[in-house]
Amino acid sequence: AWFQAGRNADIEKTYKLNLGEDDILLSWDLHNDDGDPLSYRLFFKSPYLGDWKEFGSRIRNKYHVIKKSYLPDGEYFFKILLSEPGPSTGFVETDSLTSRKVFVDNTPPVIRDVLIKNGMVTFKVLDNLSPVYKIEYSYLLEDFRALLPSDGVNDSKEESYTLKFPDNAPYVILRVIDDPGNTAYESIELKNPTPVSPAKK
Repeated sequence: AWFQAGRNADIEKTYKLNLGEDDILLSWDLHNDDGDPLSYRLFFKSPYLGDWKEFGSRIRNKYHVIKKSYLPDGEYFFKILLSEPGPSTGFVETDSLTSRKVFVDNTPPVIRDVLIKNGMVTFKVLDNLSPVYKIEYSYLLEDFRALLPSDGVNDSKEESYTLKFPDNAPYVILRVIDDPGNTAYESIELKNPTPVSPAKK
């Protein structure tokens, strides 16, 4: 299960976390035998952001959608605090659900160390957080074709590539995709190349 249950055994719980391409969907179904209404507070935490931080005000629905693009890259935990009506006015927190670690990566890979020599172009693809998933190339706006790295498998955050190009190709367009699906494009001139900046140390 994505969520670790809290301490109140009187409240029945079902819950799940779905990771879509663009969204994180948190959903839960909780009820207690006495029928009291429940309200929820949603928090998130990241090593880069410090303590738990709350998403807005109390939530009445049993789900919440978070846009991945709203979150900086990194690792996250989510926590739902459950509340029931207290003995006087207001609500009393009675239980909680805490998610497992969720990984957010919104940044596409970059192309570095381009070298054009003897009819071939060599370059590296770098990604700070996720493995490179796929790289494709196209000449003269033709269909994209896959290109394998020097070691034969796209499975790391840094990969090296070599592409032999035809004499009549003035440029090549590269499409680079990392494991979460972030995509970058780059056009490289083959006849009068413009240097691409080296990788940062």
